[in-house]
Amino acid sequence: MASKLQEYRRMSEEAQRQLTGSLERWQSFLATASRLYKYPYHEQVMIHAQRPDATACAEFDVWNNTMRRYVRRGSKGIALIDTSGDRERLRYVFDVSDTGTRPNSRSLNLWELREEHIPTVSSMLEKNYGVPAGESLAAQLEDVASQLAREYWEDNRRDILGILEDSFLEEYDEFNVGVAFRNAAEVSISYELGFATFYLNRTNRSGIIKGGVIGGKEQTGKWTLDVRFNREAFPGAGIQADDPAYQAEEAVGNE
Repeated sequence: MASKLQEYRRMSEEAQRQLTGSLERWQSFLATASRLYKYPYHEQVMIHAQRPDATACAEFDVWNNTMRRYVRRGSKGIALIDTSGDRERLRYVFDVSDTGTRPNSRSLNLWELREEHIPTVSSMLEKNYGVPAGESLAAQLEDVASQLAREYWEDNRRDILGILEDSFLEEYDEFNVGVAFRNAAEVSISYELGFATFYLNRTNRSGIIKGGVIGGKEQTGKWTLDVRFNREAFPGAGIQADDPAYQAEEAVGNE
């Protein structure tokens, strides 16, 4: 009989294979990942496979001790494969929907884009990515997505060209592989940014080729998917950084 770890490892592998099986699955994953931007790719995959509607996840002790909330009886934890030690092990997180409040619970105010934030976000985008404000924030984000896709291709060109076997891009020359990859990546990034404006994360892009990922499923390659920008550079980071409730939210998903 397979152990729980083996069962969840198989779940992870199957989930990664299915991600690019249809546009709807890929969009669903991007929506989940945009809300859980603090988690690395392989954990985002596992959360999406078990709780695609999750919005803020943390381990039991973080909810109980840091946030002073309780995890409801009977709640099922979301299994994640922890590879940080000498041996793989399972760890479990719970979504905020699995928790309840006490009189002394800390507030959990998830960041959201409101109308009054748009000038600050637009200014931050221009400052950190050199993309001037256009007709709208949406247009500016599309320009950022195009820039990120282009930079990712330039930084990881060799690795991408090395994982084309059995994909529809296999017969393309390098120029056309680059065009196809950048176009697909730009669409994915733009879609993702529509759910979380500050999730400017150069990740999850090679899956558009054949369900494979740069660095491999075990993320042991020289280039991996978890290449993130500094939090301070995210548009909106200056809006709530000094807010105690915002600082409490930082503890969730960032144990």
